[in-house]
Amino acid sequence: MTYQDKTARPESSTLPDFAKRHGLSLSTVYRLIRDGDLLVTKIRGLSRILDTDEADWLKTVRVAPKPRVYSDKSGKGDAK
Repeated sequence: MTYQDKTARPESSTLPDFAKRHGLSLSTVYRLIRDGDLLVTKIRGLSRILDTDEADWLKTVRVAPKPRVYSDKSGKGDAK
């Protein structure tokens, strides 16, 4: 018997599981794939999203917070 290291083998999700986890409709997931925004891997005819591809997609949709502008107590500060 040989030992297989699970960390060496990429994990994956079905398209419905991916959609549910991210609060997306299945049609949105298909659109992301069609547009080339999300990579899909076919395994014996089954579409799967590898965890590494999911992480890459998450990096592209991340939005940086806008800096907050505070005014002084008199209300005549830099806020616009």
